[in-house]
Amino acid sequence: MSARLHARVTLPLAGRRRVLSVIGGAATLALVACSVSTPRHGFTAAGRGGTGLQAGAPGAGGGAGPGSDAAGPGVGGGAGAGTVGAATAGGAGGAPGAAAGVRTGSGGSGRTGGPAAAAGASPSGGGAPAVGVTKDAITISAIAGFSGNYGAILTEIYDNGFGTWLDDVNAHGGIYGRKVVAKKVDNHDTVEGGVSACKEIQGNGSYLAVSIVGFGGADVSAADCLDRAGITTLGLNLSAFSPGWRHVFSAGDATKQTRPLASYIRNVIGDHGKIAVLHTDDPLNTAARGGLVAEMQRLGMNLVHEETVAPNQGSFVAELSRTRDSGATTVALVVNTNEVLGILRDAKTIAYQPNWTGTYWDIDENTAAARTLFEGIRALRNYSSTNSPAFATYASKAKATGHGNVVNSTNMALYGIGLLTGQVLQNAGPNPTADGLPGAIEKVVNYNNQVTMALSFGPGVRVADVGMWPIQCCNPDNTWQGIGDAKTAF
Repeated sequence: MSARLHARVTLPLAGRRRVLSVIGGAATLALVACSVSTPRHGFTAAGRGGTGLQAGAPGAGGGAGPGSDAAGPGVGGGAGAGTVGAATAGGAGGAPGAAAGVRTGSGGSGRTGGPAAAAGASPSGGGAPAVGVTKDAITISAIAGFSGNYGAILTEIYDNGFGTWLDDVNAHGGIYGRKVVAKKVDNHDTVEGGVSACKEIQGNGSYLAVSIVGFGGADVSAADCLDRAGITTLGLNLSAFSPGWRHVFSAGDATKQTRPLASYIRNVIGDHGKIAVLHTDDPLNTAARGGLVAEMQRLGMNLVHEETVAPNQGSFVAELSRTRDSGATTVALVVNTNEVLGILRDAKTIAYQPNWTGTYWDIDENTAAARTLFEGIRALRNYSSTNSPAFATYASKAKATGHGNVVNSTNMALYGIGLLTGQVLQNAGPNPTADGLPGAIEKVVNYNNQVTMALSFGPGVRVADVGMWPIQCCNPDNTWQGIGDAKTAF
């Protein structure tokens, strides 16, 4: 739910980035570090063989039970492997029983009443009627760089993925009988564009803002502005997170997406020897590298060498030669698409063949264009694969709703973000309020829609724990092959 946006690729690739992992654009606002220290209320970090997700608190769980102890270490009382908690809502219907009620969240929204608030949307738990909620509709804003460098492909992925969810949920009665209206808001992939997007949302009558992706600092500038405006924002690919934000929730923190890679190297790839890390010198990859290295150190792994490469660097022979000389037998790549293609190409040139792994760059477009470079590589990503049952379900819904241009799992990933958005709206209950919306996000605990976003918030948690899907190259159709369910630890 990173995610770097990738267009359809032709070699050589020039910085194509997919929309569903963490963002590759530099965050030019020097707001904060890219991660905050938060209690782990969501997934339990399972031991070897565990899923990392505990049963008993699926999706729309109530305010009590697993995950409700703000001081507790993780969720659930059981030890060892747990069963993946499937999402109980967020798909089609708006069944009234899907949420136990609205729990007032910390901070509130600060936006109540107004012309978009319906008389029928009576307060729940003492809150005022919410902007963007009427008797018949609930309005949200979806923010991305629709006119930026990747605007054309982003629009296609949004329409085929998020649009499939939107049309499907409305065809089945909406959320609690309300039609979901999604307004596309362009951040122009600039800092100024992010602020402009925020101002547009302040005036367009939205209940919730969903930040899909933004390059060039657009994501952070929009989130900061929305937070100051008191508008609850669900950020899927934020390139930075401020601990001072009260209304922004991060569902794809860079450091939390790379932490599982450490135990994946040790317990799945099975390398207990010398490990190297190569990362791209940009804010997101640097933050992601930090999460991986910290977890490797915690596990006592042998990190023997690191290299930093530049975005769109042309040759990697020098870095790879030094890495080979270090004796590293597994190399974790925390890089963008353009860099990974060059690294794997140059490694073949110097006959360096370690175990390659990583995240962010493992998209179906890459393997379709250059399968020979990726053959046999095992990696992680934050959405599932075309050989999963979820893909067949998505493809069927896309066809039924007129979004039949399904090529691979990339479009499906945006559908999964739609499912997560639906879950939040379900959790807000039949009488959604502004004050209840943060709590609705916090109730997303042990959530796994089997598509995109296996994650967990919890009371007081604004940066979710993130589960990652293990994959390997490749299926017969040159797409990445899923080899298990999402976990926070392997």
